[in-house]
Amino acid sequence: VISEIMTGASGNNSYDFIELYNPTDAIIDLQGLSLWYQLNTSQSDVLLYSWETSALIPPRGHYLLLRINQDAGVDADAFFDYSLVPQRGSLALLQRDSTIVDQIGWGSTDAAFVEGLKAPEPAIDASLERLPGAEQGNGQDSDDNAGDFFVNNLPNPQNSASPAVPAFTSDPPAPEITPET
Repeated sequence: VISEIMTGASGNNSYDFIELYNPTDAIIDLQGLSLWYQLNTSQSDVLLYSWETSALIPPRGHYLLLRINQDAGVDADAFFDYSLVPQRGSLALLQRDSTIVDQIGWGSTDAAFVEGLKAPEPAIDASLERLPGAEQGNGQDSDDNAGDFFVNNLPNPQNSASPAVPAFTSDPPAPEITPET
């Protein structure tokens, strides 16, 4: 699922990141998926990233896409080169056949990529993060962006090397690879 989105920071409109989260106990391969951005319905969808080769998200792990030439304090798993608008927009994670895996719309957008009601507009220097957040992971998915996301005043980008959340209380199960998030 799409787990955290940052759309600029004070003095740096280019500081954008998108984080994905694997809420399962299996490794997920992103190969064949793509991430799309839509500002509103009057503009064309923009391809932000397409996974043409294997890219794995560990169980209860994250995957970080960072805007090119930015530093998030943690290594990016991949880069994109398109500016996200803080006041409005939407993202969709799609399979090859255009089936929607996950989507989020925020702010004043009229974009099509929305589940239920839109998430709020993120404040300057804040991100939109999927609940429950922090050490509990980002697995809530009720198909309502307003109910599933909150404005996080302490953004915390995580990549595929970051610790699993929630942490495993014993050895993780034997990995199995699945093609969905």
